[in-house]
Amino acid sequence: MAANRFKGIRASVIWDAFEAKMTRQDNDSNVLCLPARVLEDNESAWKGIVETWLNTPYANAPRFNRRNAQLDELS
Repeated sequence: MAANRFKGIRASVIWDAFEAKMTRQDNDSNVLCLPARVLEDNESAWKGIVETWLNTPYANAPRFNRRNAQLDELS
């Protein structure tokens, strides 16, 4: 939770590949937080989430840039 208090940091808690894709694509998340309790003993889920998150580009849409700039102003 503390990571998002710094300008330019967008940390996301991600529990599946869909969330991994959406947080990278829409929010340009740059810190991946994995909930061990949810993903415990599921290595394929971990791998799928990490690969999806690393391979999804930021959409760079004006509405996303505007929202991220507003978040950066809060830090």
